[in-house]
Amino acid sequence: MTQDAYAIGAAEKLRGLIESIRVTTRMWFDVLAPLAMILVINGRPPLRETLLLLGVLVCFHAGQTYFNDVADVDVDRSSSEDDRRSRALVSHRVDRKEMLLAGTGFVAASAVLCAFLPWPTILILALALVVVLAYNFPPVRLSGRPLATQVFWPAIWTLMYVAAAIAIGPGHWRRGIPFLVFVVMFMGLGESITQDTRDADNDAAGGRRTTVVAYGYGPTAVFAWAVQALSLVPLVWFVVAAPMPLVVAVLAPAFVAVWLVVFWREVARLRRGYHKAAARLTHVGSIYAFTLVNAAVVAGALYAR
Repeated sequence: MTQDAYAIGAAEKLRGLIESIRVTTRMWFDVLAPLAMILVINGRPPLRETLLLLGVLVCFHAGQTYFNDVADVDVDRSSSEDDRRSRALVSHRVDRKEMLLAGTGFVAASAVLCAFLPWPTILILALALVVVLAYNFPPVRLSGRPLATQVFWPAIWTLMYVAAAIAIGPGHWRRGIPFLVFVVMFMGLGESITQDTRDADNDAAGGRRTTVVAYGYGPTAVFAWAVQALSLVPLVWFVVAAPMPLVVAVLAPAFVAVWLVVFWREVARLRRGYHKAAARLTHVGSIYAFTLVNAAVVAGALYAR
């Protein structure tokens, strides 16, 4: 291999590793959502601890994403979506060992950052790591077991909230419980189903038996819609009891309500049979609606300071 060819190969490998971090996911999942939790718990959180905790979450979940790509390589290869098939591991730009090393490095970085936070935070990180490894890898591999994902994601969101309460200080953590219940219902239960619905065709082709594969697209789509609809109850409870500014008290539930109208249309399509575009929209739309709610809560909390 010539020096130029090696340089091109190294650059492509680096690009593949950077793409695998999923920068946009890190922003809504590891920055905006936990920032909303932090501000719900403490309207005036210490800046140092806030930045450290967000750094911990970004690094830890980046590592989890690398592990997930290793676990998902067969189903990603079977996907009809270009962005799934072009992932670094599937397209052979990065090999399995490099992906695992990168993931381990990010998890180690999150542990280092934890050392500057109250010591119980590292216990939450260790517990989350056990759950993540059980989710992705044999012999447990929860990601390939029906209903397991609907335990995994609520646990991850709850651990994130607990980590915020420990790192930032307890503040008004009890006041934020309705918001946590909303997150667990809307994302932990509802969005996790839509994620599996989006990937149902390639999961089945890759031999993965998720909840959607086991119980069918229609019934699980109805369940996802119903649990997201029910999540309006704790959300409204939270914005009224917090209290939040009127605009937030109106906008946050309105974002969810509008999304539910769109979601139900796609549920109707999925009840007639698998439809990739409808399945993808239920997943992407859930994330957009959740992001808008978090943005409103962050803005409302900052305004109320």
